[in-house]
Parts: sequence; C-alpha cells; structure tokens
Amino acid sequence: MGIDLTKQLANAAANRRGNAAPPDQGDAAPAASTPAKTSRREVPAAPSGVPFAVPVEEIAFNPFNRRVIDLDDADQAREIKELAASLKKGQISPIAVISRAAWDAEYGTEHADKIGAAKYVQIPGGRRLTAAREHGVKTLEIVVKDNMAARETMLAFTAIENLQRLDLSPLEEAEQIEDLRQAVGGKSSTVANRLSRPASYVSQRLDLLRLCAALRDELRAGTMTLEDARNLIVKIKARIAETTGVKRPEPGVTIPDAEQIELWEQYKRDRDGVTDDAPEADDAPAPAEADDAPEADDAPEAAEQTAAERLLDVLAKQDDATIIEALRLRFGSDAARAAIAAALVAADQDDAEADTAE
Repeated sequence: MGIDLTKQLANAAANRRGNAAPPDQGDAAPAASTPAKTSRREVPAAPSGVPFAVPVEEIAFNPFNRRVIDLDDADQAREIKELAASLKKGQISPIAVISRAAWDAEYGTEHADKIGAAKYVQIPGGRRLTAAREHGVKTLEIVVKDNMAARETMLAFTAIENLQRLDLSPLEEAEQIEDLRQAVGGKSSTVANRLSRPASYVSQRLDLLRLCAALRDELRAGTMTLEDARNLIVKIKARIAETTGVKRPEPGVTIPDAEQIELWEQYKRDRDGVTDDAPEADDAPAPAEADDAPEADDAPEAAEQTAAERLLDVLAKQDDATIIEALRLRFGSDAARAAIAAALVAADQDDAEADTAE
C-alpha cells in the first residue's frame, strides 16, 4: 500500500496551525460541522482603522462642529469648488468617522434630525464632505474611529481642529469652547488644559457668549468689532457686579437684552464722541488761557491717563484680568499702560492672597 503524500502534507499543515486534520475516513462525506466556503460577494464590514470607500450619502456631518461654511461667500465657495476638483483626482487621506452603532450607543437620539439615516458620522473633514456633496463626488474614503465616540473626546478633537484654523470667527471659537466646557463639567481651567491655551484666552472667548443674540449678530456682521465687544463686556460685567456683588461671574451669566442694547448704544455715542445735549454756540465754554492749557504734545497722553485712571478706579475692585486686558487694548499711551500694569500687579497680589486664604 503506497504512501498518500497529499494527505500527509495536509496533516502537517493543519498541525502547524494547531488544528489537526480529522483521521482518514476514506471516501466518506465531510462532517456536517465543516465550515462552508465564504462567497466572494460576502464582503465583511471593514475593521476599525482600515480605510475604505463609501457613498457620500452614508456620511453625516459632525453636529458638534460650530464652524459654518457659507457657500454664498464667493471666497469660501471657490475654495470648496477647488477642493472638490482635488478630490476627483484622488483623496490623499481618509475622513475619520464613528459608526452609527457607536453614535447611537453614546448619544442615542441626540441630533437625530441631523444624522438622519447615515451609517457614519464625520469627526473632522467637514469641508471635504461639503465639497463632495456640492460638486458630485460620489464616494469618499473613510476610516472608522469608534474609540473617539465619547463625548469629551469628540468635542475636544473637534474644538482643537477648528481652533487651529485661521478663518474661524471669534464667536465660532467661543461656541466650540463652550461645548467642550459643558462636556468636561463646566470647568474653564480643564478646557484650557485640553486645548493647550492660556486660561485668559478661554475666558475672553467665553465672555463673548454673554452678548445677547442681537449683539452677536452685530459682531458677526462686522458692525461691532472684537475690540468693541470686549469693551462692552467690561461694562456688562461691571453691571453684573453692581447688581449681584459677584466680582467674577460664571460663564454665561449676563444681564437682560434691553440693558445690553442700552449699554451698546451709549458705548457707541461715547466712542464716536457724540453728546446727547450739545451746547449752543453762545453757551460754549471759553477757551482756556494759554498759561493753563496743557502742552500740545502732552494733551492726548494726559487725557488718556485720566480716562484710564477713572475707569481703573471703578473696575480695579473687580480684580478681573479680562477687564484689565480690555483696558490694555483701549489705551495705548505709556502713562495709561503704566497705570494698567500697576493694576495688574495689584490684581495678582489679591489673587495670591485669596488663594492663600482658601
């Protein structure tokens, strides 16, 4: 009886895999437990971390992304069109997504209207997804990152990616930071650490959210500058301190809309040098005597120093670094800067004493 070399080789290969072949059963049919071959058409789901292509309709936008792409803006529309042309030539890197199963497990029906029937939710890559949808790119390559589905992780990643972009508006930054602050338990210091940004940056951006909707619209439209907004927030926080006695109000604490708008209108009049009751020509004060008039070169600096000191008298007791920073932006002379620097030193000393007392 000859040696069946084929069967010996099969047994040796099975032993190396730790799964020895069954003993020789002659021409008997294979056992029922033998697994059937997988059809070539039965493609298993791609594992997490392996890029693969899907129709763009299966990807939902990240509902936590505060960045707005305005296709009515000519520059943004052109950039999106150019990006789509690049995608049609080839996608360099896949879009990171989380699966629908991971989304549902973490968020349930939250943002269900935005997710729809999508199978995946985009984390970064909103511009590429917009370009694909707007300009006929049929598929995009994605990579599943379900380990990023946790709320704090996803919000932190979304915020960091957006804050690295130069075209994000201050209000979009503020809204993104506030989302992350809520996710980490409301602590601004934790947000600063997660973003690797100074605490003052975080507090200044969050302060913008004290503005009512109408004033935020003015800031978006450019009729209110960022400097205007910061100066107005100084007044809002001073009003909060007057009415509540709280020197450092928590993020989101503000005053009624009507009071904000009244402060804004008064601020504009002061900024533009408009007085409510201008004196008649006959009642105008006589010019100062030559001996009493300040020197021409000293007049602007003296006026700024006086204005700075007057505001500092009102605000110094609030001990708020954001207010001091607003004053620094408002006053530019050496004398005013010196007064502000002195206030900063005093504020630091007060903070140190408060920390010691705690």
